Amino acid sequence: MEDKSKRLENLSQALNASTIVAYTDPDGIIIDVNRRFCEVSGYSREELIGKTHQIIRSGYHHKEFFTSLWTTIKEGGIWKGEVCNRKKNGEIYWVDTTIIPFKDDSGKIYRFMAIRHEITNLKNALKDLYQSETQLSAIFNSSVDGLVLLDENQKIEKVNSAAARILSICPMASKGLDFNSFVSLSNKAKHSNSYAEVKAYDSTGRELDLFLQYAPLKLGEREMAVVFIRNISEQKLLEEHMQKLGNELDVQTLFNQRLSALASMAGGIAHELNQPLSGIRVYADMITDHLESEQELTKEFMHQTMSKVVGLVDRAADIIQHMREFSAEKKEDFNENCDLHKTLERALSLIGQQLQSSGVQVNVEVDSSHEVCGDTHRLEQVFINLIINARDSIAETGRKYGNISIKSKVHGEVIEVLIEDDGAGIPSEIQAKVFEPFFTSKEPGQGTGLGLPICHGILKDFGAKLSLMGSDQTGTVFKILFKRGKDGQA
Repeated sequence: MEDKSKRLENLSQALNASTIVAYTDPDGIIIDVNRRFCEVSGYSREELIGKTHQIIRSGYHHKEFFTSLWTTIKEGGIWKGEVCNRKKNGEIYWVDTTIIPFKDDSGKIYRFMAIRHEITNLKNALKDLYQSETQLSAIFNSSVDGLVLLDENQKIEKVNSAAARILSICPMASKGLDFNSFVSLSNKAKHSNSYAEVKAYDSTGRELDLFLQYAPLKLGEREMAVVFIRNISEQKLLEEHMQKLGNELDVQTLFNQRLSALASMAGGIAHELNQPLSGIRVYADMITDHLESEQELTKEFMHQTMSKVVGLVDRAADIIQHMREFSAEKKEDFNENCDLHKTLERALSLIGQQLQSSGVQVNVEVDSSHEVCGDTHRLEQVFINLIINARDSIAETGRKYGNISIKSKVHGEVIEVLIEDDGAGIPSEIQAKVFEPFFTSKEPGQGTGLGLPICHGILKDFGAKLSLMGSDQTGTVFKILFKRGKDGQA
């Protein structure tokens, strides 16, 4: 009972910080909302309870939109879509919405749960970008989601790199391919700005779940279209698991784990992306200055400038692809060799800015020839979690600086990795509990109690072992014993 209480408390704090949540009865009457709902809408909890969502309706959507929504959830289905709402002060805001029905033992729906994320800034940015052909071209080429340009006959004119990855095709050889060989578009979709979740196949025949949005596009006399695609195969698997669980607590716990993982790296990713984006802005300003001063834009100047812009776009795409690979759910290859040094470098590239801003120095003494059995992305997750824990321990000392040391050593067919910090340490009375799920020594709201158990489970799958080697007021040392990579040299 105590564990459930802690889980609910952690979940509530995570949801209040980033997610809009509301519960309604089967007739749509609001019976509960979280703090984030009130912050975004401008209404108090008392003003919302007992009302329907008509109170925040903006008038943007047609009646048929909500008819379709209610039909879906009344039949027990999960509804997903983007909704335009209105705040108490009259301002418009957009939310990405998922509505989940809950049934009692007899199969009767007794409650709806709506999970929303505000996407107003994203919607406004897309609206502004679509007003400029130049900006639209930039989005097409650098978007992390797939974009496909189709001709009048549903043949591919152009794809961006994200779409090429999703469909497993070469961008340079994609022109003329029949898009319907990957996904079958309905006649309705071909004539409306609509979106849907569809089944698709990549060039190798692998089945995919895609979120697809079809937007007709008239270029001169040509009736073309832009198709937005996003691979949601992992998300669909998660939704199926949520439905099988059948209770709200387990559904919300899975959601909370994802929020916690993303939040721990958000600052570092934002900093890393800001560097290439700032560079792109500089070169754009240079071109604008030339235009305003009526200076001649020479071919050489444009070539040099655009080459640098392309390099910066590629850098941003690499950062985003790294994040996507890190967070992707996929079957691990327990028999593959993992380069310890490169894995640590990749992990530190995601959280380096957080460590620097915290005054934490990381010293890595891992031989580049040390290879272990394991999956690179999952081991990356382990190292990030252990390093973030070490940083938090250093912060507890009140100092503005600290050190983390990561060393490796070979013992026959075993490679030992020691992760040591000079933080506040773990109290001796709770050291035996650090690998128990939902146990945390941090203040309420500062930890889920899942990090170390997850790390322990990942390493166990690879035949490795994580242990607390020692901890006192001078710091903490965690030890990992890896199986040496097959045919690896150390």
